[in-house]
Amino acid sequence: NTSVSEEIPKESCSNRLNLFTTFIDSSEPRKINAQLNVLLHFARLNSMGARTWLFTNSSFWGEQAEHHQVHVAPIQETTPYGTPLLWPMFDFVHKHDPCPTSQGLVFDGYQNGDIVFTRALLSTLSAIDRGWRSYVHAKKRKGLLIVGRRTNLEYHGGLLHNDSMVEAMGRKGTLARADAEDFFIFSRGAVNLSAM
Repeated sequence: NTSVSEEIPKESCSNRLNLFTTFIDSSEPRKINAQLNVLLHFARLNSMGARTWLFTNSSFWGEQAEHHQVHVAPIQETTPYGTPLLWPMFDFVHKHDPCPTSQGLVFDGYQNGDIVFTRALLSTLSAIDRGWRSYVHAKKRKGLLIVGRRTNLEYHGGLLHNDSMVEAMGRKGTLARADAEDFFIFSRGAVNLSAM
């Protein structure tokens, strides 16, 4: 069972990325398929050392996430329109994943619920860690924020079982508009969440 009921022990802190999202409850087959693809991608990232989380109050999506070895956490705070608030989710992850940043940067990130990354995300974060860790540890920088925009594609296919399938699909898409920010990844300590 991957539901969060207690903190993750510090000795299991080999991961350098906590990535989380939320899903929209929908009966639309394309939306369900997109969200299932996200869970498949989360499972792949987990197998490479990441720790992934789905914030949901849906028993259906909770069960699906657990099936894919994704941590499930409740949505605790929302806007009046039901949109989950971002900062309480970051705070929850920090409280339940106490990995220290002494050996390297720990990244915590939110992604929209229809984005599928490949292992290239972990490779990129590893390069950022190597290039910036000494600056952050020497207090020359408080931390880092990585943002990005996605490649859009009208996808009507099935499940994407590996990175090659995701990369092939991505080559058919177009980059989203310049003001689209579809994921936010912070190095731990870069932002004072209690001040947000």
